[in-house]
Amino acid sequence: MSDLETAWDRIHRWLAAHAPVVLASLGPPATDEHLQRAETEMGVVLPDDVKACYRIHDGQRVIPTPVSYWPDLKCAPSFLYGHRWHSLAGVTDYWHTLHDLRGEFAEVKGAPRGPIRKDWWHAKWIPLTRDSAGDLYCLDLMPLKRGHVGQVIFWYHDEPARGLLAKSLTEWLTQFSHELDRGEFTTAPDTHGPGLVRVRDL
Repeated sequence: MSDLETAWDRIHRWLAAHAPVVLASLGPPATDEHLQRAETEMGVVLPDDVKACYRIHDGQRVIPTPVSYWPDLKCAPSFLYGHRWHSLAGVTDYWHTLHDLRGEFAEVKGAPRGPIRKDWWHAKWIPLTRDSAGDLYCLDLMPLKRGHVGQVIFWYHDEPARGLLAKSLTEWLTQFSHELDRGEFTTAPDTHGPGLVRVRDL
């Protein structure tokens, strides 16, 4: 079993025991056609482990997620580090949105920590997740010299901070799976929605 498969096995088991609604939101596997379409639209080549990840689940999908204050709620509940994980279609849609905004923010620079470019947004940053505020976790396919192609970074929509989270998607998911097992995430549907939230944020 690969490191990626081991991480997903741990995530699946934890979600089944503690957050079945989040587990139910994980999409079916992406096809080679889905992956090729995403690469073509964004003009990138995705790392092998990213393709393997999406062949396990093509992000999340909207499902019924009833809570006491909203019995008819349907959404993709918060998942990866409290963010919603985009499907490949969602990745490309949001990539186009940010790509179209680059001209408006051409003079705005980021303040990165680590081997990350100073752009407000770069075309080789792939938006994997998004939270309710519009902040992202991204795949960085154009790092600086000391970085790694495919490293995971955070991106804030309203401030210049950028930072390195992991050298690869596999490393990032492995870290997440261990944090789940350490009890660092939980669900609090009646106060924080139907998805995952950090225990320290309650």
